[in-house]
Amino acid sequence: MLFAIGGFVLWVSGWWGTVTLDFEKKPFGLVLDSFTRQTKLPILTDLDRTKTVSIHVRRVNVTEALEAIQASAESRGGRLTFLLAPDQAGLAQIRSLLPRPPENSPLLSLEYRIPFPAMATLDNLPRWGDPRRQTWQPSPTLPKELRAAAENAAQAAEIRILLPADWNPPLRKASAGGEVASAMPALAKLAGGKAEMVYLLPAPRNSGEPGRTEGMGRDEGWGRFPSLPPEKWIERLEPRLAALPKEEQAAAQASVEEAVRQFKEWEALPPEQRREKIQALMQDPATGEKLSERFTRGMRNMSPDQRAARYQSYNSRRESIKDPNHTR
Repeated sequence: MLFAIGGFVLWVSGWWGTVTLDFEKKPFGLVLDSFTRQTKLPILTDLDRTKTVSIHVRRVNVTEALEAIQASAESRGGRLTFLLAPDQAGLAQIRSLLPRPPENSPLLSLEYRIPFPAMATLDNLPRWGDPRRQTWQPSPTLPKELRAAAENAAQAAEIRILLPADWNPPLRKASAGGEVASAMPALAKLAGGKAEMVYLLPAPRNSGEPGRTEGMGRDEGWGRFPSLPPEKWIERLEPRLAALPKEEQAAAQASVEEAVRQFKEWEALPPEQRREKIQALMQDPATGEKLSERFTRGMRNMSPDQRAARYQSYNSRRESIKDPNHTR
């Protein structure tokens, strides 16, 4: 009997905390509800919950499940998000503006992304199996006020933080940091406020929409979010570097440091020379292989029609980067 119990415990521990989403041509809303029941992480989205999707992932970690959800919905750009407000009414007001607050929103949005040229380097590093387990170690020189701490956290982790733009109370004491799932609520409490954790999954923008940026240079836009300053890259990636085998850590850190050095050089270039650098990067066989792996990973959970449409879009995007005269 003891052996049987022990075997059952080992079997459960092998999949405890994983996610299974096994749906064939079911409403997207059912998929989202199932994910939230299993993970306790609500997804806020303006995607059509009645749209029929198929998704088949079994006993995967939270990150893989989120990637599969985005693939099945043909959406990208989801982000673990923390809402901070003085009280529950303030949290409700923030929720009412989501998943995409209007341009005249009274909210401050804090989020920093490592720019596209570094993506190939990052794909070599271990990923967080659950984005809620990312860690934040506050800078010891931070002022004891909410906004400074929130800004520091947004730079240290791949998260978005939303709070009222006119709310910046002092902190009772310095934040201790830790895993973001607990550190952000603790930070809000130090400011006398409340926090809520959600996963934001906005519907894709159309190319002609206001606020949409195309191209890959800073003047053309590295993306729709502020770029993480290069000197902060190592700080954000340090936990992922530490997850590598010890014999691989030095080489991986050197690779990231080289990416930082190269990016700083690119930033100092005029826009046309910067675009030439991007074209050379895209034409490099090693980089192309890594980006293709990233693209393939995102397509695994798509239907055949979705794969065909995304492949066409992917090729069009690559051509537009390689050839500045290419139009779409």
